[in-house]
Amino acid sequence: ADGDDIERDDKGRVIRRGRVLISNGERYEPAVAYDERGRLATVMMRIPAGAVIGYLAQDLDPADPDNASRWFTPTERAERASGAKAKREETERRNEHFRWYAGADKPGAAALPREPKHLWQLFVGGQNRSRPRGHDHAADEPQVRDEQERYVESVLTPLEIDILDAALSARGFADIGRLVGCNNDKAAERAGKRALIAAAKKFQEIRQTMP
Repeated sequence: ADGDDIERDDKGRVIRRGRVLISNGERYEPAVAYDERGRLATVMMRIPAGAVIGYLAQDLDPADPDNASRWFTPTERAERASGAKAKREETERRNEHFRWYAGADKPGAAALPREPKHLWQLFVGGQNRSRPRGHDHAADEPQVRDEQERYVESVLTPLEIDILDAALSARGFADIGRLVGCNNDKAAERAGKRALIAAAKKFQEIRQTMP
């Protein structure tokens, strides 16, 4: 008999061993890949059967009622041990302004700038930045936005724009904002822009070397 530490699906495949969640070959996760036209796109990739895809949080911290029967990934486990989870959640609260897609019912939604034509414009174009001590309405003026867009389009190729669109689609807005330093820190924000552009150029180099 399998015992209490093994769980199988309706086809007899092992999907849990102890407190480890195992893929049965039918689980899909979003990933960035090239489509049939050679453009980067977000696709659903199948996780091979037998791959470890999570752990039972209750087994790590039974005193926390929020963890009951909740599966979490190895990355979340590392964050939990390092205290990074609390830091990330705090950053997400500070970056709540990035969630422009949530609807007009959110506080201050009417004061947000227009929605960008491309996702990368939300960060590289300098739109929708945090103003905890007062919103900088000058950044929302049409001529300022157009100037920002022209600058970005002058330093990025169409392929790089596609790459950034795909990459930003695959990551949470708050997480991207944290990574590029958009927390009212202008030096970090500029460094984030340079990093995104450098990443796009690296993708371009890799793309050119592919058969």
